[in-house]
Amino acid sequence: MNIKTKFSNGNKVHAIFQGRETGKIRCRVCYGCGEIELDGSKYNCPKCLGHCSARKDGPLKWMGGKSQITIGGIVAIKTANKPQEVSYVQTTVGSSFKERNLFLTLDEAEAECERRNKE
Repeated sequence: MNIKTKFSNGNKVHAIFQGRETGKIRCRVCYGCGEIELDGSKYNCPKCLGHCSARKDGPLKWMGGKSQITIGGIVAIKTANKPQEVSYVQTTVGSSFKERNLFLTLDEAEAECERRNKE
């Protein structure tokens, strides 16, 4: 069986993934001071636990591609009545990525993120 792949072992590629950008916002309970006062005593804020801020997650979107990964292995799966699916394994970490989420250039990766985020 001849299985065609887009990339080869040793190729350096850019991976994209779905994720959320996170940031910090001032705590709405303690207004950023990290503590609350109750009956003359001060306590750590129960919302932010004294950190003065809370994490804010942005919407789910396609991102990544900034750093390159090196392909260390290829896994191809072909089953009846389904299209071939190819995944690639990163050399150093062992994470796997689907072929449709890998790109040779940063420009290609960023363009695909923009396209998918418009859907």
